Amino acid sequence: MQVARPRDAFIKLLATGVALLGLSSVLSAVTPDLAARSALLAGVVPVQATRTAHVLVFELGVLLIVVAFGLVRRRHRAWQLAIVLLAAIAVLHVAKGLDVEEAIAALVLLVLLVVRRGAFTVEGADGTGRRVLKWALCLVAGGLLLAVALVELVAHLARQPISLREAADQGLGSLVGAPDSISAIGLYTAIAAAVIVLLWLRPVPAPAPAADTDRDVARSILNRYATDGLSYFALRRDTTFAIGEQEDCFLAYRVVANVALVAGTVIGPEASCGALLRTFHAEQIHLGRRIAVIGLPGSARRLWEQAGLTTAYLGDEAIVNPQEFSLDGRPMRKVRQSVNRLERDGYRVIVLRRRELDAAMLAQLQEVSEQWLGGQGERGFSMALDEPWSAEHGECVFAIAVDPDGVPVGYIHFVPVLATGDLSLSSMRRHEDTPNGLNEAILSGAFAWAREHGIERVGLNFSAFGRILRAPELQGWERLAAQALLQGDRWFQLERLDAFNRKFLPTWEPRFAAYERTVDLPQAALAVLAAEGLLPVPKLPLA
Repeated sequence: MQVARPRDAFIKLLATGVALLGLSSVLSAVTPDLAARSALLAGVVPVQATRTAHVLVFELGVLLIVVAFGLVRRRHRAWQLAIVLLAAIAVLHVAKGLDVEEAIAALVLLVLLVVRRGAFTVEGADGTGRRVLKWALCLVAGGLLLAVALVELVAHLARQPISLREAADQGLGSLVGAPDSISAIGLYTAIAAAVIVLLWLRPVPAPAPAADTDRDVARSILNRYATDGLSYFALRRDTTFAIGEQEDCFLAYRVVANVALVAGTVIGPEASCGALLRTFHAEQIHLGRRIAVIGLPGSARRLWEQAGLTTAYLGDEAIVNPQEFSLDGRPMRKVRQSVNRLERDGYRVIVLRRRELDAAMLAQLQEVSEQWLGGQGERGFSMALDEPWSAEHGECVFAIAVDPDGVPVGYIHFVPVLATGDLSLSSMRRHEDTPNGLNEAILSGAFAWAREHGIERVGLNFSAFGRILRAPELQGWERLAAQALLQGDRWFQLERLDAFNRKFLPTWEPRFAAYERTVDLPQAALAVLAAEGLLPVPKLPLA
């Protein structure tokens, strides 16, 4: 049974209508009223009240635009605010300049929102009230100080000094649009109110990383069911787990930009995986999050498609069988030459599991990594381990290149596939002054070690969009895509990684992405880039 996210085009139309009303209100507030209506209104409403209505219409118009984005996401708090704002702005439009057209539009939208109130079910973050109050007090205090300062400045420029009390009275009046109001203050009030509304509409925050007890359950499941090369990366410390009721399956995810980003796929028996996926999908819908999956193996596509997601080709994983790997033959000539040259220069490769590393060797490898990273932290999410040094990863493998003096100068780190014993590449590190071909030599040594230990599959670097890059003749959109990928190679090294993989004559296993709707792709792409460390995402104080 498929879990369906509500697809109500009418809600989008309602949100669009609210945004358009907000925009028209802003424009109406900053443009002259109709003279005939103003004259008729002047005999009924005081001038001060009309000015105040102008400022408030401007500010509420800005808020309606902000609230409209929450309505698109079916947030209940956005619905509550929209009801209040529409009722208020309908009255203010009449008081401002007998703008009956905007007032009627506001009331129509209000009625439609009330009728469709059942569609706005997404809850907001808990504990928001205290944060909103704190920011509101700070923004009000800042507004008062700004208003008083501007009044004092205007008085000084006009050479008409006034007392601090008079400046405070005029400044306070300017915040609500009283006579002699200052336009900058109205703008400040609108921005401050928008900030408070954004705080109030905050989504439920990302869940905390998995607790150690959940990690023990996940590792147990991996030991029984993990056959995919990327499955071990689920044990990263920055992921949260959704675990099945019987604790026989789980998936690892991380919330980025309000997207539940799943690494790999659900791990466990297929029947249990389907039930867990439906539960997970329903929960994310309730929280107003989108779902995206990266690194999905081809064998799991059907499971996610049955859950209502669309899958698309993302790239290829290069797989080498150490039992068949050989340096012989012309295709391996360059790799063979690199290995032979380094051996002549006194370099050698040793392969150890993490539990076999002593403290001195571990410290030397960490030094190599730190120099390579240049002070930056570990990157990656779906295909890299964030704590390769941790003792809990005792079965991970380090293939280490040491120089003629026995000092480590580079290494390649592999994670295990716990249920099969296979390996998957996690990271590559080396000193900058090491000779060319060092990584090729390290991998050749790793394959020899794997062959001795009966390992039949070693996954190399992931080749994003490799099928497109490797195609000899491309037509149409694929040719344009290949050109765009090559242009972006300076930042993402897509072609260079694919070329490096090709040196070892691997077999290619496609990997896929999964997403809910095409319109979600930009948001999902930003979440993926941020999670992989390819896009910096500043932490805003509103978060």
